[in-house]
Amino acid sequence: MMKVLNVSILSAILVSMALCDLSTPTLAMSEENPLEDNYDEEEDFMEEEDLIAMQFAPDPYENQDKRELVLKGEFMLYEIHVPNDQIEETMGLFCKIDFTPHQQDPSQYPFYNDLVGESEHCLNHPVEFKLTDIAQEARQYDSVIRNGMHSPAPKGFIFHQPHAGASLLANTIMAASPETTRVVSPHRIMTRIFNIHDDPRNRSQQQQQQIQTFQDAVYMFGRSSTSTMKNFYIREEPSATAHLSSVRQAFPDTKWVFLYRDPNVVLSKTIEASHERRACGFKNRRNPLKGLQGYVQSKSNKKKKVVDLTDEQACSAWLGLLLSSAQQEFEKDDGVVTGRLVNYDNEMNTEDGVMDVLEFLEVSTTEQEGAMERINEQRQKKANGSSFEGATAWNTVGSSTEESFSEEVVNANAEYVQADMTELKL
Repeated sequence: MMKVLNVSILSAILVSMALCDLSTPTLAMSEENPLEDNYDEEEDFMEEEDLIAMQFAPDPYENQDKRELVLKGEFMLYEIHVPNDQIEETMGLFCKIDFTPHQQDPSQYPFYNDLVGESEHCLNHPVEFKLTDIAQEARQYDSVIRNGMHSPAPKGFIFHQPHAGASLLANTIMAASPETTRVVSPHRIMTRIFNIHDDPRNRSQQQQQQIQTFQDAVYMFGRSSTSTMKNFYIREEPSATAHLSSVRQAFPDTKWVFLYRDPNVVLSKTIEASHERRACGFKNRRNPLKGLQGYVQSKSNKKKKVVDLTDEQACSAWLGLLLSSAQQEFEKDDGVVTGRLVNYDNEMNTEDGVMDVLEFLEVSTTEQEGAMERINEQRQKKANGSSFEGATAWNTVGSSTEESFSEEVVNANAEYVQADMTELKL
């Protein structure tokens, strides 16, 4: 099943608005304007096709088989959506993406959406396929060696609290060997797959479908026609950590890390950023992340509900849930260690600390010449993304002894995430 995501609905709305805007002065001219005899409706009114053409660039792939373009690797997966929580109906969105800017300087394009935003094709002419179907076809296509496509198994997942150095780590991984590495930071893929409403009548089958859907998404994100691309890492948004257990079921042998930081620093920075405050505060009160309600009640003898928390409390509880999820998975490692908890202040502020984490994730610093120079260059930059004016120095300051914090932040953390860190001796 494939759909070309055209903009017909949006176009119709825009055209309607344009026609309405143009029609108002026409009525006025008929009654009052002496120049009405010179008014040429055919010249002044644009046809719908002209308006659409002005708003959207032409599609260079208009007459080509879109499914074939996906299979050949011309179009890459960039987003998914799960209609009405029906995991078996998950759709994948594909478009033309150039990974070169990320290879050249990952600090300027740290997120997948940064690359998507640079693609006119992604903005104007994405195509949509049912994910399970196209992933199955892609695996069959890739099994034929002469087709030249492959998708390496992921070597590592990066989970994290916000403001805890995930971008720094992802950028140094990319810098170590840009010609052989892909680091993907998709937007809420794990959360969209694993945070759907439970189906109590068929929970086991739903979980299996979620695992398969996630495996399909990872496979499509990792596909490449470049034979040298063999190092594949995924860094997700913070809330994905709550689904770490499911991710490990899908990829039990893949290394993973969870980056955390002084909770007062993290919560202060999160609260200061209005979009982050809204995401962890307001949105979690309205639609709590899976496990959050249970976590809050475990800290208050089941007396509190997420909906009754302040922004500081809701965000601290959210941070605590992420930390406890990672800790629980870390403790499950028996024999072969696949997970690691990474303290930002102790391990990401020095070259030796960063190198130790890279080594754990099996990142080679000898595969390409100049790796150490590129890694240290990224360590001096802050991952601002392409929407900012260049990269700035990475801010390594941030311990509770160096900054002052609001009483609301300190009290919220004492109840939630700080209490967990003290209990876990982190």
